[in-house]
Amino acid sequence: MSAAPPAVVGRMSWPRLARWRLSWLAPTFAIALLALLLQWRFGLLGDVSWLITVDEKWLDGATPYREIIEINPPASLMLYWPAVALARELGLRPELTVAGFGFLSIAASLALSAAILERAGLARRLGPLALPVALFVCAVLPGQSFDERDHLAALYGLPLLAMAAARAARSPVDARLALLAGLAAGLMAAIKPPYALVAIVLLPYLARRAGVVALLKSIEFYAAAAVGLAYVAIVPWAFPAYVADILPLGLDVYAPIREPLAALAAAPGPLFVFAFAAALMRLAREELGEPLIAIPALAALGAFAAYLVQGKGWLYQAYPAIAFVALAAGFALALKPQSALRVAAGVCAALVAALAVLALQRWPLPLAFVAAGVASLVIWRREGRGEAPIAEMGVAAALGAACGLFAMDGIETPGIARALASLGPHPTVAAISESLAFGHPMVRRIGGVWVQSVPSLWIAAAARRRIDEHPDDAALAARMRIYIDADRDRLVADLTRARPDALLVGRLDTRFHQWAWSDPQIEAARAGYRLYASETDTGFPAELYIRADLVGLRPALGEDVAGQP
Repeated sequence: MSAAPPAVVGRMSWPRLARWRLSWLAPTFAIALLALLLQWRFGLLGDVSWLITVDEKWLDGATPYREIIEINPPASLMLYWPAVALARELGLRPELTVAGFGFLSIAASLALSAAILERAGLARRLGPLALPVALFVCAVLPGQSFDERDHLAALYGLPLLAMAAARAARSPVDARLALLAGLAAGLMAAIKPPYALVAIVLLPYLARRAGVVALLKSIEFYAAAAVGLAYVAIVPWAFPAYVADILPLGLDVYAPIREPLAALAAAPGPLFVFAFAAALMRLAREELGEPLIAIPALAALGAFAAYLVQGKGWLYQAYPAIAFVALAAGFALALKPQSALRVAAGVCAALVAALAVLALQRWPLPLAFVAAGVASLVIWRREGRGEAPIAEMGVAAALGAACGLFAMDGIETPGIARALASLGPHPTVAAISESLAFGHPMVRRIGGVWVQSVPSLWIAAAARRRIDEHPDDAALAARMRIYIDADRDRLVADLTRARPDALLVGRLDTRFHQWAWSDPQIEAARAGYRLYASETDTGFPAELYIRADLVGLRPALGEDVAGQP
């Protein structure tokens, strides 16, 4: 994205040109380095780690949705498959190539979006803040949700937003760029169909700004629809087990489980959406209808609707809405000159808010408000005029606090991880747990091999929850017990077939654990295992069991292990 019109750049002296380039190149490189460091520190989320495992087993010859069970549609498997296959060809860890795929997606998305805006003459309106803000939102904000499907879906939707802004401004449009933007938008909707709402909410605004005829001639929407139709046509042919077995299961067990609307709206992710929206209303009171602001703001509305449709309330599902509204607020800042003092104060406010959230592991929005208030007071006293820039500092501090929130650790069982690693290279592992995040990515991090056909007993857990939510529905209970028994039988078959070296058990303080641990068939299948290590010092009490016949075969198993009872 240009920070100044080309004609102006051409008239700059060399020293001034160097300073202009440094004004956006330096923060861009700093943000890119920060994103790389965050990936090195945190790695990939449990969902992504599990999908890597699914793709590895697929490459090994297992049949997806039959020999290895995954609730998400085939697009989730195909999304990471090229990177996993490339890792196998190059002899690298898949986590490395999948992370590289994420950074490549960021670069491609921003490059295509910038090319569209440049062709439309809109890029020159954005100051030097635009590119750093966009890169920060795409590469740093996701934190531990980096490479998650919702993160990638948002990236693939960005070129469509750039094209929509060009259409709304009635600016020149390159048909080839429009086609690419449409194909990327089709991928966004294929990854998760609710994100089609991001495109749908733009249509009334585009019809009003550009006209219905121009909207009907917009090839990007036809390209997106073509991708979606092709995907729908391919799935039954390429993945018949998904259509026959998993889709009915998902509709009966998984999809109906929803958090109440009030709980969804009051979750941390939506609260950040509301905070950014409030700051945007103050920053762009006169420019809310401008395409560069209105389009990402409307996209955030569509992404928020998609978050509500999914109904689970997980933070990463709110990322697209947060990202789009943060871009709208960031562009509102970029459209106006910002002094070096304000930029520096904003960076400090963001950094302080992020570190405070990570240190306290709570209160992300209140900490953002405090950081914004202090930064605004400092600027107001230094400038000695006008009103305090509370909205500007609010955007910066909210970005920092949101980064801290996305970087907060989920399930952590360090004692179990150390004990599991002590079993030797590549221990085989399964779990008696309702939590996917207990075993993933921990097992991959220590070099273990997952031998279970599911990531956890999530099917039984979801079916039991449905029974609990409808205690008087006997027909539902009978139907859910079929799923519960099938999940239990699958676990027993996996333990009998694979005889894993280790069993992850937890969390221990739940009704689900009481049921699973006391089930006679599961009890018989785990009879040959002994308790090896416990995790009681974290928020996720858990245990590690190992095969009794391994004791004494490996020297480490006779020694004390951290967390061992």
